[in-house]
Amino acid sequence: MNTNLEELGVWIGLARRNKSLLQKHVADALGVTTQAVSSWENGKSLVSPKYASELAEMLDLDINIILDPNKLPRGRSYDVPIVGTAELLMFNPKREKYDDFYLRDERIDVPSSVCRKAGEGSFLLAYVVKGYLMEPVLKDGSIVLVDANQSFNVVDGAMYVVRHYDSIKIRSLFSNGPKKILRCFNPEITDELVDSTDKNFTILARVLWSCSEH
Repeated sequence: MNTNLEELGVWIGLARRNKSLLQKHVADALGVTTQAVSSWENGKSLVSPKYASELAEMLDLDINIILDPNKLPRGRSYDVPIVGTAELLMFNPKREKYDDFYLRDERIDVPSSVCRKAGEGSFLLAYVVKGYLMEPVLKDGSIVLVDANQSFNVVDGAMYVVRHYDSIKIRSLFSNGPKKILRCFNPEITDELVDSTDKNFTILARVLWSCSEH
């Protein structure tokens, strides 16, 4: 497979997901099939010049790169919006996405390999970690990329954004029968044990990637 074409597909797919659009939405707007959109995003075919302008406008992309993936910068990364801090990250379960609550007018470059791993159906956002509870793995001020799509599988030991009562936290989760163990990396902090059926406990997002500098 052409590497640049594959990278272009990742770029298009991420832009679509960050607009909260399904492949069907793009296909219907352009008058093409969902299979065509999938083919673009999987790096199997180029976008026809007939649709490039409208696609670029819809997803806020550079039409020159859509038409010629060789113009993608080497070592391409993708910018994702930073939506705020852990304490103030808002979530609306009825809309199944984060509210448009931007504390910072900033974006973070994310490696294309991470975006590709997120895959179809993901909704990527980043935010700033505050506090010392996840040190030394996540330091105060680290940037964390999350997949806000709720259709993920919970894996023991992985990091997730959770809401417990009115508090938004990043924790490693472990199963303990019908309960979940919420664990910090800081050894001074005691594990929390919560019932998975507790209406005051919600797993909001899966953590995909983090960096300590941006």
